[in-house]
Amino acid sequence: WILTQLVSKRRHDDHRSDRGQPVTTRPSARASGARPDLTGLNDPADQERKPWPLAILCIVIILLPAYVVPLENRSLAPALLISGGLLGLAILGFVVNRRAGRALNFKPGVLIILVFFLLAMVAYIGEATVIDYAIPDPNNNLPFMVRLAALGIVLYMHIRVNTAQQRTFLLSVLALGLTYLCIIGILQNYANLDLRLLFQPPGFYEAQQMGVTSNVGSLDRFGAKRSYSTSDHASEFAVLAAVAFPLMIHYSRYGATRLIRVLAVAGIGLALVGVLAGASRNGVLALGAAMLVYIWALKLRTLALGALSSAMLLMVMATVIGPDAVARSVQGLWQAISEGASLEDPSIVARVEKYAAIFEVIQAHPIFGIGVGRFPPDMVVFDNQWLKAIVEGGLISVLAMLVLSIGGIVGIAAALRVAATPRERDQAFLLGAMFVGILSTSFTFDLFLFVQVTLIFFLIFGLLWSNYSVPIPGSKE
Repeated sequence: WILTQLVSKRRHDDHRSDRGQPVTTRPSARASGARPDLTGLNDPADQERKPWPLAILCIVIILLPAYVVPLENRSLAPALLISGGLLGLAILGFVVNRRAGRALNFKPGVLIILVFFLLAMVAYIGEATVIDYAIPDPNNNLPFMVRLAALGIVLYMHIRVNTAQQRTFLLSVLALGLTYLCIIGILQNYANLDLRLLFQPPGFYEAQQMGVTSNVGSLDRFGAKRSYSTSDHASEFAVLAAVAFPLMIHYSRYGATRLIRVLAVAGIGLALVGVLAGASRNGVLALGAAMLVYIWALKLRTLALGALSSAMLLMVMATVIGPDAVARSVQGLWQAISEGASLEDPSIVARVEKYAAIFEVIQAHPIFGIGVGRFPPDMVVFDNQWLKAIVEGGLISVLAMLVLSIGGIVGIAAALRVAATPRERDQAFLLGAMFVGILSTSFTFDLFLFVQVTLIFFLIFGLLWSNYSVPIPGSKE
């Protein structure tokens, strides 16, 4: 029922200006002669269909942890298999659909993801020349499956998500999923109730990173528990809770009904407590980076009221959950930040000590690295996706990361360019905030090593570019 309310066909919010007056709507893509898909595959009747396969994927990513898989093989994670199926559907649609007599449109987002994927494939080909490093990860094909899943998500999204209504629908499903994620993490931390395997199907087993099984759900850090929720790591959970914060603010302003806006306000408090429950510096970094982008969508008065309301919500949540427990989380997180800044945190010291060995590998294999899924001796975690990329795939992988990062940031401008209503403009800033928030943590932990946050990252990238296309001259019949 909540999902139905979120995507109701009432569009009064879409047709009001900043003064509360109706605005002229955009002409349809068909009327303007510009079809917003890559190759003209979609029938006009498909334009308002809800992209249920992508919605199901959003739910599966959150509800079913990426380490709960059949045969204890992480490459068989349901979210990855669904994404691979979307890639197959996109390719099949391109092959079997007629394109004669239809105006073709060039989608920059498709080009960016294709270049990223092809560069990743070049790195895989180059790794065949490296034989002096073992592969400690039994799921060494997982990085390939993740990149294949990313390609499937973005390509399918560019074919099936062509309107603001469809984009709103997917954001609504993602908001529900992230709310569930925060609730599970909060229950783990403050109620000692672990429900992360609530939706584990029969015959599925836990296969944690690097073959380590049994995710304990919460650990201790400076006296504060660290929740995992349904994520692989507390840092991953904290980052997702952080990007849920601007998403909830968006729905508190543009929810379809008053009830949805009230629930979104409660979601703001859940997201803030979720960041505390993760007790991770990455969560704070993602929250700060995301809000640095999203504040440009807010007026000064709205920003001030939002900051005050968020503080009050946090106090209310702390009162409900337990002031002492929340205070321990705040104290532990602050101590982690302060000691990390002074280079006294053991985790920071361990990262710095790795740099000498990493630079030796870079000097020995500068172009193609040592191979994707391979690691230097006695080193598995880099705590920096860029260092991990240059070690595994050399300069080729770093170039792929640059293409993806710059492409996503430019995508914010593209989404703003096609925004025709205040709600669409706010959505553009929201998607940009979520993208930048996750991207900022690529410098502080191995982003693409964690399937859940990686797939959500590419979902956001696809949504950024989904409505933007450039007509190809001379492509009409």
